[in-house]
Amino acid sequence: MNLPFSTPLADRQRGISLVEIMVSLVAGLILTAGVYEIYISNKQTYRVNEAMATIQENARFALELMSRDIRMAGYVGCYDEVPITNTLDYSNTTQDFLLDFDTPIEGFEAVSNTAWDRTLDANIVTPGGNAPEGGTDVLVIRRADEISTPITGQPNNRGDCSKAAQHTADLKVASTAGLSAGDIVFATNCSHASIFQITNINTGNNLVHQTGSHIPGNHTTDLGACYAGTGELTKISSRIYFVGRTPDNRLALYRREGLNPAEVLVDGVTDFQVLYGLDTDGDGSVNLEVTADYDGNGDGSPDYAWDKVVSIRVSLTLASRDNVSVINANPISKDFVTVVGIRNRLP
Repeated sequence: MNLPFSTPLADRQRGISLVEIMVSLVAGLILTAGVYEIYISNKQTYRVNEAMATIQENARFALELMSRDIRMAGYVGCYDEVPITNTLDYSNTTQDFLLDFDTPIEGFEAVSNTAWDRTLDANIVTPGGNAPEGGTDVLVIRRADEISTPITGQPNNRGDCSKAAQHTADLKVASTAGLSAGDIVFATNCSHASIFQITNINTGNNLVHQTGSHIPGNHTTDLGACYAGTGELTKISSRIYFVGRTPDNRLALYRREGLNPAEVLVDGVTDFQVLYGLDTDGDGSVNLEVTADYDGNGDGSPDYAWDKVVSIRVSLTLASRDNVSVINANPISKDFVTVVGIRNRLP
């Protein structure tokens, strides 16, 4: 009798061996590690790109704002070498440094990590409680705003400058938008100019400039000229740029405008350096770029030839807030440089 062909039970078993399981596990781990590595790499790349984008955006904003102020340094309307009547009472304030409109450009060169080429004015050291960081420069710009308003009347002169009298009356302007009591303003009619402080704004767009109120106040009400119907009025103030520390001890670029406290412009600015382009032969072009403490005649004392400055080179170094560098796990940083010409002094 023929019996059916059969094999032992062991021969009929099917599945995977322990070795195959181990090989599969190892292959899976390698694949998982590869996917994880790609994820970490992409995440790191994203963090670096995000940090770099933030740095570039902050630098663009800071340089644009700073460039706008530098271009307008010394701008005070249409006047050009005309008589100026300055009624501000400098004896009534410790802030005369901020009101020195005869010097539209000024700088302080850091000569070490603790000192500058000369003692910093108190209005720089403590504007809002923030002091410049050692080793970084300080830049001061004084200028008028771009926006002005027509002067429509001056009552003591019958409102139309037809009466020769002391020019002590209120000024009537087309609009008081953006103006407030305490503002330092500049009036000009291209043949004369006056700097004074608004002490009050009355109905009818009348700007009052009395003595004995506000700081610094006015030492006289006489503006020295009539501007009714021919003049323009605009605010004028100083801008101080420096690097200081924020309340959380981070470095940032600060700007102080006029008599207001200093404010943070952008975070993460770790260095600020300034060079001044001098026109030494009067042809309107730069012959030499120097630091604020430049000693041109070699007598051992800086020249401080601010009247010869026709351009300014600004260098900023910005760093990321987080440690995102793939090389040493430190913040990434980048330098930014721009050169700005001063419109009033270029041909």
